[in-house]
Amino acid sequence: MLIKIARNPYYNILLEVCIRLFFVCSLATFHSLKLKGNEQQIVIHWTTETDLTSSILLKDRNGVNLDSGSSSNGDGTLATLGYFDLATNSNPFTGTWIPLTFGTRLGDSSSGYGFADGTFGFTTVFTKNSNVVSVYPNEPANYNVNSGITIVTNAPPANHPIAIRFYDRMITGPSARYNTVTGPQWKWPAFSSGVPSNLYLKISNATPPSGSTWNYGSTFEDSDHNFSTFLQVKANLTASVSTGGSLNPDPTGAHDYDSLIALNAVPTNIHWEFVQWTGSGVTDSSIANT
Repeated sequence: MLIKIARNPYYNILLEVCIRLFFVCSLATFHSLKLKGNEQQIVIHWTTETDLTSSILLKDRNGVNLDSGSSSNGDGTLATLGYFDLATNSNPFTGTWIPLTFGTRLGDSSSGYGFADGTFGFTTVFTKNSNVVSVYPNEPANYNVNSGITIVTNAPPANHPIAIRFYDRMITGPSARYNTVTGPQWKWPAFSSGVPSNLYLKISNATPPSGSTWNYGSTFEDSDHNFSTFLQVKANLTASVSTGGSLNPDPTGAHDYDSLIALNAVPTNIHWEFVQWTGSGVTDSSIANT
């Protein structure tokens, strides 16, 4: 029998209560985990707004809620916790993006029955000196994903800005669009020898209720398109001149996939002339402009 919970007028309230109860139960679980071993751990809970009538659910470039897939885990659009290696408090989106939970997707849940389109809620456990991240530990639909790095004391550094990147595809390939969001209190906790640190992150521009443990964040990498995926995955282009000339303009750098880059070979001396382009993808290798 298929029960469409979304049609229940109390669905949003029940969902919020379930999320809160899960996180409270999870906290007790992590206490016991710490007592069983010597590995230091960090626990990060991260979520979106869960009210399905909210205007700030995550959307694609066309304004459609991001696809959470079917009713099982693992087939929604990608959502990744991570950080920029050169990030600062004043510019949290500087440097190379390093995913810490590559493989977490919208729709995943601790039960396996999934979240609605445009929403998610994760509990992730990071263990020192490991690149394996536990998602929904000790729950019916728990699974592991890999981090882009091995988590150690200074990687990420304590109090380094962290962020959430969400895509409109299941992969990060050329067709994917994305956005990245952070908040003022979204900082990587330090490892401790006692109970694992628990950090609560929520993508929202609302005001947290009094006494809430959630740290709200709504600072977006693409601030012109908050809560939606407009940034395009980029590729690095390199071009060089063997001798006697230059490229004007120099195209070296990151460019959007599928974009056209004009290359103009310019001799640096009137006694030199252009000979040819070498490499793949050139329509006519004998023309200076391509």
